[in-house]
Amino acid sequence: QTLKAIREAEAYPGPSLIIAYAPCINHGLKRKGGMGRSQHEEELAVECGYWHLWRYNPLLADEGKNPFTLDSKAPNWENFRDF
Repeated sequence: QTLKAIREAEAYPGPSLIIAYAPCINHGLKRKGGMGRSQHEEELAVECGYWHLWRYNPLLADEGKNPFTLDSKAPNWENFRDF
């Protein structure tokens, strides 16, 4: 998903914006094992619905396609509170 978003942003003939979730010590990673677990925390954020993976490509609208793409699966809401 990251590479798709970067490719689309690079291909767009104008300003592009990429927003990423990057957990840190202030998000409680210190008590969960430190920054070495940040990628795991990112996966959990997507799985529980805290962070969604999506892209918006305005060029698709010109082709008559939906410019919004949701890449993440349906969240597991039972894990949201624990996250």
